[in-house]
Amino acid sequence: MQRASGLTVVNGTGVASGFVSAVVALVRAFVPRADVAEVTRRLTGTAVPAAGGPGSQFYGHGIVNPAGALSDQVVEQPPAVIGPVDGPAPARASIWAGSRRWALIGTAGALGLAVVIAVLAVALPQGRRRRWRAEHPAPARVRDEPEEPGPPAMLFD
Repeated sequence: MQRASGLTVVNGTGVASGFVSAVVALVRAFVPRADVAEVTRRLTGTAVPAAGGPGSQFYGHGIVNPAGALSDQVVEQPPAVIGPVDGPAPARASIWAGSRRWALIGTAGALGLAVVIAVLAVALPQGRRRRWRAEHPAPARVRDEPEEPGPPAMLFD
């Protein structure tokens, strides 16, 4: 269901009845001479099978399919039954354990890559600016100069 601030998840018969009644109104507008039995047959015949099969505690005859109710040809057979959605608990636990491990490995890899990119983003521009030379040049060597003789003696005083 969409609200002004985005999408939200809702459930229950109150919400489902609104969707079903909207599809009934669409079918009645599309096929004006359809009686109650025809509309019911279209809705139940085109419903998407849900977990638990037709008449399940949570989904009833299935999930309403507005496009199917308007355009599909309705057959007299009931929808196919889908088995339970949940698998055995131990099998799910091992799958989740493996998924968690791979998620942690992927997260660690992504963080490592982010650190490498951050270091390169800092180091490369500085290196190019210094033309790949050391940041602080080595101090200049002081050469020992030989002692120079003093000023020349004045010959004509």
